[in-house]
Amino acid sequence: MKRIGKFTARGQLLDGEHRVQLFDGKFDTGYRIVKFVIAGSNTAEDEVDFQSVKLATEPGLSADTWDWSDNREIGWSMFGYFANPSGAAFGGPQSFSEIDPENMIIEDLYIYVQSRNEDPVNYLIEFEKYDISEWQGALSMVRNRSQG
Repeated sequence: MKRIGKFTARGQLLDGEHRVQLFDGKFDTGYRIVKFVIAGSNTAEDEVDFQSVKLATEPGLSADTWDWSDNREIGWSMFGYFANPSGAAFGGPQSFSEIDPENMIIEDLYIYVQSRNEDPVNYLIEFEKYDISEWQGALSMVRNRSQG
């Protein structure tokens, strides 16, 4: 396996399922996510928000649950900004992010977003592109489609 490139995807997303097209028609290239971060877009002191995002290798999953035993899920992140009833902020922004260190995407990436408010979620994903053998690609595809 040889690293042949690196790129970043970033932007804002609303609630729901979003597809990042990575598949180049070949089964001998794959992508590994090495960094995944989200943050709210409205962090005003009088606002309360909680956002949850997961990364997966298949469409049709739920945005409101995480299942770390499901091989199709490969990344998880949360961002929260909390205020007390008087409007004074406490705790400030809090975040969590984890990536399956053995992830390898052969086809496309799906981003599932859930936000307490209707504000968009900021995201940043760093990918490394690899030249792999076809059998490694086939094995990764099988793993990415298995549920556990």
